[in-house]
Amino acid sequence: MPRLIYRGDGAYRPELPPRDIDPEELETIARQRNTSVAELVDGARQIYDVIEADDAPILPVEPKSLDEMSKDELRAACKDIGVSQAGSKDEMIARIRAKLDEAPEINAEDVPE
Repeated sequence: MPRLIYRGDGAYRPELPPRDIDPEELETIARQRNTSVAELVDGARQIYDVIEADDAPILPVEPKSLDEMSKDELRAACKDIGVSQAGSKDEMIARIRAKLDEAPEINAEDVPE
């Protein structure tokens, strides 16, 4: 099953998020779009490198700071943490930071093994 590695350039494709996509997520996207994985992969080759081998290494991606994120990325982050997606970039950043500030600290001893 292929994995898509985002190159960070090219046209925006609403059905494919601007980040790496693992095989399981690729299958989910194809199912949601009522299309095949092969069709998604063919359409994504302009902005993704396609890795066919299951054992290919996943390279770490440096996370963006909130200030570097696009409005669409901020909306996705707002949705993930359950805050309003409306408003300007600055308003969304403020809501995300406020939500993160109220999150409890997690200590290593609190995490189950």
